[in-house]
Amino acid sequence: MKPSFRVVLPLVGLMACMGDDPVAAPVVDAGGGEASVTDAGADAPSTAACDPNKDFGPPVLVEELRSNLGEYGFTMNAAQTVAIFGRGNDVIQVRRSGPDAPFTGAAPLQLPPAPGAAGQWLAHSLSSDGLIILRSSVLATSPPYSDAVSRSTIDSGFGAPTQLTLVNGSAFLGSNPLISADGSRYYWLGSTPEGPWALLQGDRLGNVVSGGIPVTDFNPGTFVISYDGLTLYFTRNYTVRRATRATLSDKFAGSQEIATLTLPQGGDGGLVYASPTHVTRDDCSLYVTIRRTEGGGIYVAKRPK
Repeated sequence: MKPSFRVVLPLVGLMACMGDDPVAAPVVDAGGGEASVTDAGADAPSTAACDPNKDFGPPVLVEELRSNLGEYGFTMNAAQTVAIFGRGNDVIQVRRSGPDAPFTGAAPLQLPPAPGAAGQWLAHSLSSDGLIILRSSVLATSPPYSDAVSRSTIDSGFGAPTQLTLVNGSAFLGSNPLISADGSRYYWLGSTPEGPWALLQGDRLGNVVSGGIPVTDFNPGTFVISYDGLTLYFTRNYTVRRATRATLSDKFAGSQEIATLTLPQGGDGGLVYASPTHVTRDDCSLYVTIRRTEGGGIYVAKRPK
């Protein structure tokens, strides 16, 4: 459903484009993907209205978040008032008063570093109440590593990280973990019994991952899931696409290109592609990172009213 920070792009995402409990931290029924009635932002959905039958318009740069270091991995809480993203080697947090207000107060979060001298964070996701960050890294000499850091309030500091594990106690070896908004499931990228990587879905028991069934027949690379859990936005072959499913137990199918987010290659700025990183709870706004040979930034594409 998430998980900063990243070295520009998650490693598995780049490949796809080319073909809790820290110190008694609470388990929160919230996540960075689907709509929840128990999270802190559930009683404050976005006031932005759009026509769900119209597609997203062209992406517009979020000017106040841009720097010359390049931003990536943008995720936000359900109320759209707190967001985090990667900038260089830092994880930046910003605030705003509401969905239509500008972001302010950009400051790096004080988070534990990735384990190991050569470790670098490749992905992160923020729960929809803004209290949990899931992180994913790859070490030079070790398998993938994912952990969770939690805080009791938005203004509190984060506790010590807790590594994600499987029910048998072994390490969780997936990448880019995301919590569903009702807190009951994890989504992540991982290998299937047949070998290829795909999007997997499993039960969430705090920081323990149970099960793991493929919900795609392909590696979606950089991905985000709608708040109801029924629409997948992802990057493939330099295009932003969507796939849907009827129920939470189905696989995503019917991959469809979002034409306004398929960007020309080359030319001024060396435009490469857009990677979806966050969709708002009303499904009216899709945030994407646009990668260029030089620069780039965080953009938002909105459905018209």
